[in-house]
Amino acid sequence: MHPLHIGLLINPIAGLGGELAQKGSDNLTISLSSLPQSRANQRCYQTLKLLQMYAPQLHFYCASGLMGQDVLTELGFETQIVYHSPTTTQAQDTILVAQALMAQPIDILLFVGGDGTARNLCEAQVTKPVLGIPAGVKMHSGVFALNPESAAEVLIKLITGAGVAVEQAEVRDLDELALQQGKYKPSFMVN
Repeated sequence: MHPLHIGLLINPIAGLGGELAQKGSDNLTISLSSLPQSRANQRCYQTLKLLQMYAPQLHFYCASGLMGQDVLTELGFETQIVYHSPTTTQAQDTILVAQALMAQPIDILLFVGGDGTARNLCEAQVTKPVLGIPAGVKMHSGVFALNPESAAEVLIKLITGAGVAVEQAEVRDLDELALQQGKYKPSFMVN
């Protein structure tokens, strides 16, 4: 068993755009206190629940509240808060959390969101391996596990020393405003 230091970043509004008949949540500003239930937090919970038996080998760095701390605390994981989340969250907060996590001794950045969140990580110039738990509306990027359970499988392999290949993957994101006007305008990055 190997100790694993994980930076956790949850975009709590990821996936909400679909419920609001939008093409994503990139342009939404929502008070976190008014969120009835965060799909991203549910997906993160599904992944981390499968890791509870490995809790002694795991140390998490995260943002406060719905951006990480709440799920980790509920499941009893050791955490260190590196960013205090505002009452609303926007792309800039994701970038700031990612930069705060890069300053920590993490082995991997585990994030929960969609293509917009992955794009934000590229903008933050993340330099560590990343693994995405899919929770967004737009899911075209190669940085995501297939589902929460497969994300847990990757992390378990890292903990148990089973080996995981790390490679660069393309991050694709669609311009939501253009898409709402019937225009398909993708952007590509490599992370």
